Amino acid sequence: MIELRQLLYALAAADQCSFARAASQFRMKQSTLSRKVMRLEDELGFALFDRTTRGARPTAKARPFLEDARRLVDQATRLELRARALQSGCRAHMALGYSGALFRSRIGDLLQAFLSDHPDIVFDGVEREPEELLESLARRDVDAVIVPEGCGDAKFASMPLWKESLRACFGTGHRLSALPVLRWADLASEHLVVTRAGAGPVLLDLVRKQCAGSPDPPHITIQDASNETICRVIALGSMVFIEGTSAFGKCVSGLTLRTIEADGADASLGYVLYWHRDNDNPVFRRFRAMLANETPAITA
Repeated sequence: MIELRQLLYALAAADQCSFARAASQFRMKQSTLSRKVMRLEDELGFALFDRTTRGARPTAKARPFLEDARRLVDQATRLELRARALQSGCRAHMALGYSGALFRSRIGDLLQAFLSDHPDIVFDGVEREPEELLESLARRDVDAVIVPEGCGDAKFASMPLWKESLRACFGTGHRLSALPVLRWADLASEHLVVTRAGAGPVLLDLVRKQCAGSPDPPHITIQDASNETICRVIALGSMVFIEGTSAFGKCVSGLTLRTIEADGADASLGYVLYWHRDNDNPVFRRFRAMLANETPAITA
């Protein structure tokens, strides 16, 4: 029988596109985690990953299996949290879904302060892709979700939270290094990269819109990899990576970052809080009220 722990190892490897990075999350040797995933593959009867010297990527057959596995792990996590709440006397709880580098933003600081001020609250944080988060919200698996602007649904109540400037990231020897500030027109003829995860789809639409009608439109590549991996590839080549400020949490040598300017101001990416209008969780109401008071001053 498949064990939940096996699914956790496989999901970590899929998220990191690397057995080594996945193993570090569990503080175990890469060889140990790799053996456990191989044991799972033996039980399933098909390979979950294409293994190369550059990492591990889920096979086509693995993707639907991993999606189901992630839902199962999420359900198990929620069940555990609910059991703990019952054991501790039905403690108050709040479940928040988010996409992107939440804890590198001002909202992350506010959330930490809120939880510190309310140590009796059981907090369930769910980090997933925007589409999955909105599905979780529709099922009422979470109280609210934070997703990039443009991903939401009008049937939910919403609150704009913060905007962060967009950055272009490229190798230090790139021709764009000579420009102190970039405009969309400067990027029109470049080979641009966006991620498949997080805000990637929103940024892809934005780039296409801004460069529409250009006589030399950019070539756009969608990368199914972590931001850190993409940055390391960018440092060795001629491509340009587009992301929000918070995506560049870990510096990679050989890179240059430039602000993208649009209409006299920094081009930006907004994040929005969505929730059901009839949500009656008093903890979430308190958290939302705090955000409402702080949001006008929030920037990233």
